[in-house]
Amino acid sequence: MSQHALRIGYTLVAILFCGMLFVFCFQVLILLLVAVQVYSTSRVGSLGQISGITMLSTLLAFPLMLYSMSSLMAMGSAFVIDTWRGGALFRSEKVEMANMFVFLVAP
Repeated sequence: MSQHALRIGYTLVAILFCGMLFVFCFQVLILLLVAVQVYSTSRVGSLGQISGITMLSTLLAFPLMLYSMSSLMAMGSAFVIDTWRGGALFRSEKVEMANMFVFLVAP
């Protein structure tokens, strides 16, 4: 197989991994928003007070999670671009064959 065909193969697998990563990040953010809704309507204690600490911590976690997961997606897209262009790690034929086993044969 030529290097270009190998790069196409493991770039497609890298895109698949980034897609699964996107779905995971999106689900975490959606579940965090659902937790805000649940905590805002739940009653805690004998006086029927809303748990303020839990609600505040959930609200403050959202920007942190959003920033960290967007950074993770940026790194994933950089990895996909690097596999397509054949970065510094992917330039020799032996490394290309090792990557073929890691990306195509092992999964």
